[in-house]
Amino acid sequence: MQALLSLKIPSMMPVMNADVKIERLLIDCFSCVQGVGFRPTIYRIANSYSLTGNIFNNAKGVHLDLEGHSEYLKRFIAEIQSAQLNPIKIEKITIQKAELKYHQKLMIGASVDGAESNNYSLPPDLATCSSCWDDFHNPNHRLYQYPFISCTDCGPRWSIVEKLPYDRNQTSMKQFPMCHECLEDYQNPNSRRFHSQTLCCKNCGPQLSMPINQAALMIADNKIGLVKGLTGYHLVGNAESELVIQKIRLLKSRPEKALAVMLKDCHQVDQVLQAQLKASSAPLVITNKIKTKFQKLLAPKLKTLAVMLPPTPLHFLLFGDLKFLIATSGNPKNYPLVKDKDELPADWLNQIDFILDHNRVIQHCVDDSIVIENQIIRRGRGLAPKISPHQAKSSLKSNLVAWGSDMKVSPLIQTPTQRVQLPYLGELLHPKNGERIKKEVEDMLQLLNIKNYIDLIDAHPQSLTKQLIHSQDATLIFHHHAHAESAYQELKTEFVFTFDGTGYGEDGHHWGGELLERSPQGQWKRLFSFEPMPYFAGEQMIKFPAFALAALKTQCGTYEGTLKPYIDQSSLMTTSAGRWFDALASHLFFKEKEITYEAQAAIELEQLAIEPSQSIDWKQFNFQGNFPTLTLAKYIIYEFEGRFSPNERAWLAHDGLAFLVARIAEQRKEYCFGASGGVWQNQLLRKRCLHYFTQIKKELLYSSPCNDESIALGQIGVFECMS
Repeated sequence: MQALLSLKIPSMMPVMNADVKIERLLIDCFSCVQGVGFRPTIYRIANSYSLTGNIFNNAKGVHLDLEGHSEYLKRFIAEIQSAQLNPIKIEKITIQKAELKYHQKLMIGASVDGAESNNYSLPPDLATCSSCWDDFHNPNHRLYQYPFISCTDCGPRWSIVEKLPYDRNQTSMKQFPMCHECLEDYQNPNSRRFHSQTLCCKNCGPQLSMPINQAALMIADNKIGLVKGLTGYHLVGNAESELVIQKIRLLKSRPEKALAVMLKDCHQVDQVLQAQLKASSAPLVITNKIKTKFQKLLAPKLKTLAVMLPPTPLHFLLFGDLKFLIATSGNPKNYPLVKDKDELPADWLNQIDFILDHNRVIQHCVDDSIVIENQIIRRGRGLAPKISPHQAKSSLKSNLVAWGSDMKVSPLIQTPTQRVQLPYLGELLHPKNGERIKKEVEDMLQLLNIKNYIDLIDAHPQSLTKQLIHSQDATLIFHHHAHAESAYQELKTEFVFTFDGTGYGEDGHHWGGELLERSPQGQWKRLFSFEPMPYFAGEQMIKFPAFALAALKTQCGTYEGTLKPYIDQSSLMTTSAGRWFDALASHLFFKEKEITYEAQAAIELEQLAIEPSQSIDWKQFNFQGNFPTLTLAKYIIYEFEGRFSPNERAWLAHDGLAFLVARIAEQRKEYCFGASGGVWQNQLLRKRCLHYFTQIKKELLYSSPCNDESIALGQIGVFECMS
């Protein structure tokens, strides 16, 4: 909004005369235009053109009823159409002429209930903006050192919404009436907090359960705290204490998975990383540019750390003299995010040294967003919920609820005119999270006044989503068709490589390493796949990468171990890229261990990879068939043993697979190919694909996120074509 406020007021206004043409326009602005300072910004611009009328929220977005000189109105519309500045997102503007009302003044009016509307605006929560940080650090400002400082550019939004449209009296802020000073700010058109719905101060705003300096002292003394923040709770402790790191690992039942780290500031990092960290979503950024002496304890066997800046002053005030804090989600393993500490198990809470709570109610929990090299890994705070206009096919009048996958649940709701993307909600594999996921979807449907809809779910016979929603009429969509369609919806790529851990295929086997082609009618057909290997032992094959290695060696004709009888009894096969990487990781590094977090073996394989000094020309190797992944695996496991170190063979596995992907693309006339599926989060694989696709002068584009969060979008796209 600050950039909008700096727009120059026109110096040359048309000269008024007897022939002046006065008009009245009704203007509707759609998408993310609530909770981002849009009405105050529009007020200032309209006032600069001497327009009169009313500006108010409704469930569609923001409605403008304006009168004035026709030339002024024309310039006003041109200005707001060109002012697409973060966080204000105007996706669509409609304009209608109306009979003059002869408004006497310009005002921001009361919001209008949107019960009859079929278009909605939902603002995501935003981390503290730079202007509020300036006020926070300014000893002469009345909001100096105030933990809950906010303005029209930042602060809680979706997490406090009770009803639409977004107004203070329909949020958790309704219990905090503004004091005289805040009310003056709220009513002052020249204030950055003009009509800020979250405006408050130490005299009228939320209160902490304990002095924050006391919490900071306890953290400095290596105590661990549960801290209620903007959209949920964090477990917080000193990131440079081995004792604290180990205790948090015990509390989270997380022996090896990387712990998120909050930085006090980012003055010492390069501008690219600074820009990522300072985004309005305050995401966790996975990077190798931050170094700490406790790297091996915080992120075992990884070269990267997941780091973030304090999303609010409340978090900043916890640092004291420390530079690094652990800030991981404040819930036990397999437990959902919670709105209130009382939802957490008492025996778990008793192991925490202190709780820093506050009395602003969280209506909707939202997890931290995660990005890596500008690629979205998780749509959380600041990135969702997100509404975008969408004109459904004329033959499709139904509302749709696409539930996505059982993992990385991120449902998408579609009306005939809009798509509403919910934030990442966790995993259905954890039963306690199912209730939360169902409640969030039901709450959103109620907010949007949607009563009738069609459920879209994954086609797997044991789909946990189907069990959760108890629907016998849900439409089943194949997992990898949805992955491919998500890439098509976003990138318009008709040939998509779908690489992931597993998904139920239309032939009843476990897919996960395919090239799919989209027909003109929107149907997906498998062209090529990884060479199949046996799928046995169910979830055990995912938990123990050695099982995948046994299956791969069996298919290569080189395995006679203790698992052979179980493999021989299985009739299922898998083409999973994830299991292929697991098998190689088990052979090179991971051995017989059980994974302690999702994709651990494959992640470590990528992180431990080292480019060999001796180059390989894959064109000189005897690759037969379309996608000879077993042949490549034989080279990595057998032929390269002794010639290359395990770390070098890990690199060659990624490089060789990238070569095979580009080899397929080179044989086709198409220029652009899509990629979707969790395996494509592998940065080394992406970089090697870029290398080979550059050589053949073609392009590989990725859905975002490329993991199972993209499934819901694909489910809707597939259903539209089916209809």
